[in-house]
Amino acid sequence: MLMIGTPFAAKLNDMFQDEPDQRGAVKMPENRDTSRLLPTSRAFVLQLRADSRVENGHVAGRVEHVVSGRATHFQSVDELLTFIAGALRETDAAGAEECQ
Repeated sequence: MLMIGTPFAAKLNDMFQDEPDQRGAVKMPENRDTSRLLPTSRAFVLQLRADSRVENGHVAGRVEHVVSGRATHFQSVDELLTFIAGALRETDAAGAEECQ
């Protein structure tokens, strides 16, 4: 099973206990409340460049926040995470305003 090294990713890894199929995919657990654990407001589409070498820590590509449509290209994990953090801050702030 692929294990990713960040604390956030460790939580995701814990969610997927089944063995991957021949493509490396793991089925989502059916007994989970996925709408609570995986809200669409926190969904992103990640596309890696062909020359990314994840195993060497080199990632580059494009990421898009599904709900807002905001997108950017990134050249490193730090740039990727900076974009994700910013999109989540904006989404959380907009949600807080709606509740007031």
